[in-house]
Amino acid sequence: MKKFIIIVGKHGRPSTKHLFQKLTRQNCEHVIKSEVFKGFVVRTNPKNMNVKSKLKTVDSYDCRNAIVIRWGWYGNIETNDSTIVYNSAEAIKMANDKGKCRKFLASKGLDVPETYLLPEIKSMGQIPYPLIARPSHHGRGKHLWVCNNKAELDRAISKGASYFSRIYPKTEEYRVHVRSE
Repeated sequence: MKKFIIIVGKHGRPSTKHLFQKLTRQNCEHVIKSEVFKGFVVRTNPKNMNVKSKLKTVDSYDCRNAIVIRWGWYGNIETNDSTIVYNSAEAIKMANDKGKCRKFLASKGLDVPETYLLPEIKSMGQIPYPLIARPSHHGRGKHLWVCNNKAELDRAISKGASYFSRIYPKTEEYRVHVRSE
């Protein structure tokens, strides 16, 4: 039977722990990059989350003969012909840069909010205010700026905004990426 590995970057901890605890199979691992420990925490017992080991560094995690779910982690993994990997490192990097990801999805014909990257917005003669400005990497509704004029736009750029979109009415926002072949 293949090993089942959930390998996680520094985000997604509560959801991945919850998923791991629901596993009923043997031979599974939950690997999290820990900001507190400054290394990796590895769990192998879904029924007892206190059983864990710590790795100071992971140059290439052994995922041979495994089913691997990458959850925000794009570091090196060692695979072979029988390894199944969900979420490639390239896909995670693309999804993490939200402005570039939106542009990529739009180029493939998917319906995403009209998005402008920083070089585009700087070269525009007429800017379509109001805009919402965001940094490339953000989450949980933090680090967002509403720009109604040039001064607010310049302030958002000085604070790290790198992509911009028109404001449209909504109460909640969820981002889900699914690729089918």
